[in-house]
This record gives sequence, structure tokens and C-alpha cells, in this order.
Amino acid sequence: MLVAECRDGFPAHGAYQQLLTQAITASELLKMIHQPHCQSPDQWQVQKQALVQEHAQVYRHSSLSEQSVREALLIPAPNLQETLDMLLTKQWPASRVAGLPEGPMTVMRVQCVRIRGAPICVRHGAMRPTSRAST
Repeated sequence: MLVAECRDGFPAHGAYQQLLTQAITASELLKMIHQPHCQSPDQWQVQKQALVQEHAQVYRHSSLSEQSVREALLIPAPNLQETLDMLLTKQWPASRVAGLPEGPMTVMRVQCVRIRGAPICVRHGAMRPTSRAST
């Protein structure tokens, strides 16, 4: 589930949207990208998205129109709560949900360890000393 406002829509610069709209499936995108004539500065972004979508359905909750979401080969999720309820009860009942409020800039707390005797925890991408360490 991808939740992002997207108030600016698709980027006006680059070829991300243009590349996405040249195929109707992730598999088609990957085939197109691997052709020798396909060279674009933004193809790495499309390739990463397509690789994820080869293994997972990606739902998108945003201010983009449902048509724009579909053109990006994503599944519209206009009602976030209904979509989460459906996914968690029907498809993945034993799953948990994690929120990344700062998107890719957020790194969830993974573990605390001792380095040279000092307890260190990884939180939000920064190494910060803490008063306790996990065992």
C-alpha cells in the first residue's frame, strides 16, 4: 500500500510517466526496458517499480485521479481504511502494518546493540546513543 498526497501529480520533468504509460503490465515494462534501444535517465525508477510489481500488487492512496493511478500501473485505493480492511482480513489476516511517515527517509527502529560498550540504536537513519540496549 502506497499512501502519498502527490499534490504535484507526476513529475513534469523526465520520462517516468511516459515510460510507465508505454505498457499495460509490469512484465511488459521490464521487457521494454531491457531492449537495447530503450535508454532513458528515468528508466531505473520504472524498472524498480516493475520489479516490485512482478511480486506484489501495489495499491495507491493519493490525491491523483484513479485514471492517473491506473496509468501508473497501480491499483487505486480511494478509501484507505476500506482497502486496508480488505487486504488485512481477506488476503493477509496475519499481517501487520507499518507506517513510514517520511517515506524512504524513514528507517524503522530495527535493533539496539552494544558497540564498544555503548548502547546504540538505529532510529530514523541516525545512530543515537540510548540508555538501554536490547539483549
